[in-house]
Amino acid sequence: MSSRRSFPTILSLFNKFFGLSSLFPNSKFFSKYNQTYIDENQIQEVDSVSGSCMMFKRKLLNQIGFFDESFFLYFEDTDFCLRAINAGYKVIYNPETQIIHYKNQSSIHAPFEVQDVFNQSLLKFYNKYQKMFSYGIFIRLIIKLSVYFRKIVFRLYSSRKRIFSSILD
Repeated sequence: MSSRRSFPTILSLFNKFFGLSSLFPNSKFFSKYNQTYIDENQIQEVDSVSGSCMMFKRKLLNQIGFFDESFFLYFEDTDFCLRAINAGYKVIYNPETQIIHYKNQSSIHAPFEVQDVFNQSLLKFYNKYQKMFSYGIFIRLIIKLSVYFRKIVFRLYSSRKRIFSSILD
């Protein structure tokens, strides 16, 4: 699903963080971030592709440089794609190629909270491109609200799970 994406906007992040993109995967309005409304079997120009399956010419690396190592995890590929587009290149999603990507394997046994790293990388991306994305304060607010919302949902889920398991025991 994350193999093709648009650049993160306030609306696309809000829909992603609050689960609206999952509820309405065929809606262009709600599913813009992962572009699930577009046929996944169609070659298309996109803003960003997953770093796990990028192919590009050496000429591009010579022109824009390598991945920005200040991104620990997440958004290094989005940053790379944005730099490529700014240099006049196109980013193309091609479903005719295939790879196996074992998603989240970098963080499965990680001694850190993955969502926190995602949020930090997102903020780093916005700070780096604040002239392009001038709504950083709103992004911070959305991230804080989504973290709070997820904690509430997790607590509710955990408490219901405990209640049901005690009833069934």
